[in-house]
Amino acid sequence: MLRQQPNTRKRACSTRQLLALCFLPLTLGAISYWCWRPITNLERIIYSLLPDAMATGLINARASFHLPSVPFISDVFADVCWAIALTALLQHYSNTRSLWLSLFCVTTIELLQLLPVIPGTFDIYDLIAMTIAVCFTDHYLHLRMEKRQP
Repeated sequence: MLRQQPNTRKRACSTRQLLALCFLPLTLGAISYWCWRPITNLERIIYSLLPDAMATGLINARASFHLPSVPFISDVFADVCWAIALTALLQHYSNTRSLWLSLFCVTTIELLQLLPVIPGTFDIYDLIAMTIAVCFTDHYLHLRMEKRQP
């Protein structure tokens, strides 16, 4: 019978740091959607499930937080945040190099928007920004991992 080998792979970051690298970017990305983007299909579904008064209140609250668009940044910020969180998770939990898997995921998601298999708008700038974010995050995590090794 085969015995499962213990996972002795060094982690790039602690669980607390992983939470920060995932929770913080995803929170900032959600806030940027709330402040800069039009209402999404997911929001419409959620609002339709809520009582009318609550849905109206949330829609009005969202409108009051709407900020003027900042060229380029307001368009790609949430996608960059998502790419950072994805890369951190894959680097922490995967035994493979997360760079290629993360790049595959972000490229596939953007291309599926182009086809249009999933909702969204394909944007080459999103793809470029997410690719840079994935490479930067992967490099940062590898530097941290090298620093932790004796």
